[in-house]
Amino acid sequence: MGRLAKTLSFVQRLYNGIVVGDVKADTGGGYNLTARHMAPPGDDSQPLPGDYVATIPTTGEGNQLAIAYLDPVNQSSVGAGGKRIYARDPATGATVCQVWLRNNGDIIIATAAGSFTMGASGDVTINGVTIDTSGNITTTGAISAPSVIAATKELAGHTHSVTTAPGTTGPNL
Repeated sequence: MGRLAKTLSFVQRLYNGIVVGDVKADTGGGYNLTARHMAPPGDDSQPLPGDYVATIPTTGEGNQLAIAYLDPVNQSSVGAGGKRIYARDPATGATVCQVWLRNNGDIIIATAAGSFTMGASGDVTINGVTIDTSGNITTTGAISAPSVIAATKELAGHTHSVTTAPGTTGPNL
């Protein structure tokens, strides 16, 4: 029979030459348990104190496996078929960055300071600058007109003149 408990702490330690995680959790009624943290390969994360943990018994007297967690601070914002992975501030539990695989085919990588989106179309938007699959760059610009700066040259107002005779210039091209 499985149990639900509230995570108290998480520690990593060496066990038979392998680094493992142990979760100490409060099951209520004054009983605490320690369970071995189990997660899919490639998922390297730790629960925070206050997270809820699901445990199941395993071989050996009193041995438990921690197999799933619930974050009580951050509500799910993913629709059916989507997946979001996020990291949290250990002190507050608040989300600090995320990778979101949306169910419409978009991929979003975001922090509080900026974001990167690859649309299902293949267009990429980085902090408001879009590069389409043909290589066109579109930006809304910070002040008035769209602008791209390349090799220290501001391209929106950048023009060239042709010298037609010594000391004279022709029309802007």
